[in-house]
Amino acid sequence: MSVHESALKKVMARVFEISEEQITTESSPDTLEQWDSLKHMELIVEIENHFEIELPEIAIIESLNFELILLWIVRLKE
Repeated sequence: MSVHESALKKVMARVFEISEEQITTESSPDTLEQWDSLKHMELIVEIENHFEIELPEIAIIESLNFELILLWIVRLKE
């Protein structure tokens, strides 16, 4: 597990108020009932703060699962 992947799991678990073990690479609004539109925006803010990045609008719209969010984080941190 990469450093970014581990950190993202921690952020998502905190935002969604669930254990890190419940976060998988397949996690999405379809698999986590806590992931609604309001929590999505909270997640984006927490990701930007934690990783010290600013997600472009397209990333905010496209970030609908763990894998896609991780790809954006890696892209913006390089």
